[in-house]
Amino acid sequence: MRRYVKKYDLSDADRAKLDYVLSVHGPGMKEVSLASNAFVARYNKTHDRPLKGGHGSLAHPDPNYADLSLVEDPAKLPDVVGGMGFGEFFGRAFIDRHVLGGRFRPVPYPAPPIPLFDGVDLVDRTGSYHIYGGSAFDFLVDERKLEGRPVPRRWEDLLDPRYRGMVVCGFNIDDINEVFLLYFYQRYGLDGVAAFADNLAAPIDTLDIMRTSLRQRNCHAVYLLPHFFSTAAPHEEHLLRVWPDDGALLAPYFFLVQRDGGERADAIVDFFFGEGLARALTSKEMFHVYSSGLGNEYEHRRFKWLGWDWLLERDIVETMRAIDAVAVPRVLKRHPELEKDIGRALWNG
Repeated sequence: MRRYVKKYDLSDADRAKLDYVLSVHGPGMKEVSLASNAFVARYNKTHDRPLKGGHGSLAHPDPNYADLSLVEDPAKLPDVVGGMGFGEFFGRAFIDRHVLGGRFRPVPYPAPPIPLFDGVDLVDRTGSYHIYGGSAFDFLVDERKLEGRPVPRRWEDLLDPRYRGMVVCGFNIDDINEVFLLYFYQRYGLDGVAAFADNLAAPIDTLDIMRTSLRQRNCHAVYLLPHFFSTAAPHEEHLLRVWPDDGALLAPYFFLVQRDGGERADAIVDFFFGEGLARALTSKEMFHVYSSGLGNEYEHRRFKWLGWDWLLERDIVETMRAIDAVAVPRVLKRHPELEKDIGRALWNG
């Protein structure tokens, strides 16, 4: 999270109370929103007091669905707060005020998660954050452009200078994806961030990666992509899909449950853990702790996960400032034409 920019001028006093929100971006957004709407419709058919909530980004240009991490009054927070990645709900103010302040309660998982999530601490030590799924990031490798170099099989391979200028992130031009940067920082420090940045080619939006992958005139050899996009790439002999040997990076989907949520919150938790949401995610090569019907190739695959302790013991915003201060100038040095865009990733205070 580089920063969270407030979207609306809505005070806590004027904010309407929601029962829940959830957030899933990318190819599964529509399916998840439809599953959420179906859940609300089923619940409201059999209960006198209707639920209000859903997918904030897609279905509701309503200010009550935005800026939730900036809410100070816990009575105006949704009873179940769903988030994703390392963005809005990792700000220090939200963690100190609500997470460490004891506003959220642990809930039990109805069954053991699928083996893909082995080794992932699904719940943080406060019992607040609960992972119910996630997006995996892996490699799409164009062997033609490696020019005899070995196919990278582990994340640390991407720090090798032999891949200088050959690695492409699936990130918007003004925001290098923090999933990669946080991992390299955690494992290798700022030196690892620098080595990774030195190997990056000019940034390309995820959809542009799909459009340019077959062009031989560029030097893009290793694409770091959400799993959906790597599986959706053309099935050509020279394009290899690589689930890293040390695990695909996990960008989590999670929820937090207010202590006084009651029966309505329990019903919402059942939805987060339920078959409808699992099916919606799995249909788009995203993952749920209870995904079913995965192919045999997933039997021995695992995620690489930053860990809740590491995430919550530091200020992620300040950490990203330090990371950006190393990574972004190194990209701009080789691609100064991007300064007007990618420079926005640097903090101005």
